[in-house]
Amino acid sequence: MGIWRVMAAWVVVGMMATLGRAAAPLNGRLPDDTLGFIEVDPTVGGMNSGGSGGGLMDVGFEALRAIGVLPKEVSVAGDALGLAAMTGNRRFCIGWLDADLTPGPHDGLMCNSFQLVWLVDTQGRPAEMLRRITALLDHLSTRETSHQVVKKTGDSGREYVEFTDSRWPAWLKLGWAQEKDGFIFGFGAGALEHYLADRTVGGVSWTETAASVDAAAGGVGSKGEVFARVYASPKAFRERFPEAMKRTLLGRIFAALELGDADKALFSARRAGRAVSMDFGVVRNGAVKVTPWTVQLKPDSPLLKLVPAGAKSYLVLDVDWPGLYTRITALLDAVLTDEGEAPVDEKVRRFATRLRVDLQKDVLNRAAPLVLVHDYPQYPLGIPLMVTVIASADGAGRAAGDVAHADLDKLLADAQAALDKRPSGTFQLRTDRDGIMYMQFGLVGPAWGWAGNRLVWSWSPQAVRENLKAAGAAPAGAFGGK
Repeated sequence: MGIWRVMAAWVVVGMMATLGRAAAPLNGRLPDDTLGFIEVDPTVGGMNSGGSGGGLMDVGFEALRAIGVLPKEVSVAGDALGLAAMTGNRRFCIGWLDADLTPGPHDGLMCNSFQLVWLVDTQGRPAEMLRRITALLDHLSTRETSHQVVKKTGDSGREYVEFTDSRWPAWLKLGWAQEKDGFIFGFGAGALEHYLADRTVGGVSWTETAASVDAAAGGVGSKGEVFARVYASPKAFRERFPEAMKRTLLGRIFAALELGDADKALFSARRAGRAVSMDFGVVRNGAVKVTPWTVQLKPDSPLLKLVPAGAKSYLVLDVDWPGLYTRITALLDAVLTDEGEAPVDEKVRRFATRLRVDLQKDVLNRAAPLVLVHDYPQYPLGIPLMVTVIASADGAGRAAGDVAHADLDKLLADAQAALDKRPSGTFQLRTDRDGIMYMQFGLVGPAWGWAGNRLVWSWSPQAVRENLKAAGAAPAGAFGGK
């Protein structure tokens, strides 16, 4: 599960909040046939996370659209979700109810339509949501092309607003309604009817999975209360979209994530104090297996000294670097590699061999397993994912770490030369006077630098600079044990 660990850590630290009074999960309001959901509670503990989850979803939408899992017109929904999340420090849950996924030309994946709902806990104050949705529609539509109507569901007679625009495809409809202390946005034809329809008495099927995962969490080292959940039902995808799962990258993506034969999958992020832990539960043939993605440090762990006093949150990943590399390349192959084309692993190996670097032996096998992730310094605009990552190349001793450091620099220097040959306005790789490298794309981009054999990665050269001294002062072996 290495690729999942890195992706999840990236997202979780960007959305962290301290814990407080637990609230009933919003996902329990979704229909039982929901394909998957993500739920985040940025309110617990009274620490404001900035309400920036919508920006994350917009990025995720664009990535899914690029590989065909969502239609090209999804940018409208992405804009709406981004605005919906700007309601401030409130809980939200996004549920993927349904879709029309079919094989396209050359067995490419086509998404012809989808149904999505976004539940927002307005704490009994829906007026702000109405104001924001009105502002959104002023930008997405015009008076001449738009149409808005109040409708009722056929069975329960519950009212909701439906909004369409003559310039949009027929399946793309927006809707909204108020429910209890929350607000519901629907995207796609039939989404609100699907959500608001009368349901049989009983809970949703993933509740039992969540209870089993929570019961086992302490036994695998996870602590604290849940503040984020991500659920998916691979079995539902196999049953609803059999041809797409067999013939397109949809099935290859599940296989690359080791979920090809799973029934359900549930990721959970928990928090105790500043420490965040993550675990992943998978259901196969009724059996639940929970795997920890993070480790809990002992009070005397030298890694704790690397967590700045100003950091609001931190987590420690236990990474199998060779396994992570294998899973990343497999996922890239599923998404990017065409039939008959060399796999990503072979392309990378050719590139490294040309520079006389053995990526497996000289780099991956020399990396220490523990990786520290924290959120200091905080990004001035409060954008999520702007975190600091500290890893070590001394997993096989200081001398071996020197080899890994030198070989990584060799690979990056060659990449910089290749980027410099491209037209201006694309990626640029620069090195400042302190040896900190900066991958620039327009005005933004990540930066990284070395303190001895410790690699510090963050969102700007100055953010890297603020963490280099502490990283370099950590004793030998700090990243190798728990």
